[in-house]
Amino acid sequence: MTRLLANSLLVSGLATLLAVAFGLAAALCLGGLPGCWRNRLLAVAVMALALPPFLVTNCWLHYLGCR
Repeated sequence: MTRLLANSLLVSGLATLLAVAFGLAAALCLGGLPGCWRNRLLAVAVMALALPPFLVTNCWLHYLGCR
């Protein structure tokens, strides 16, 4: 296995584990909220997933100060 492939697999595996960990933590926190707040935050999550990827990228670049 080449070094580039090994690095790619390592980065993708760690990114997957991190996404699962944050997703599980968010689901547990959201599950413990009262119904009113849960519905509002679920609506915000759906809106974030519905945005086109270029808009999300531009938003991150803007807030991180990249020009």
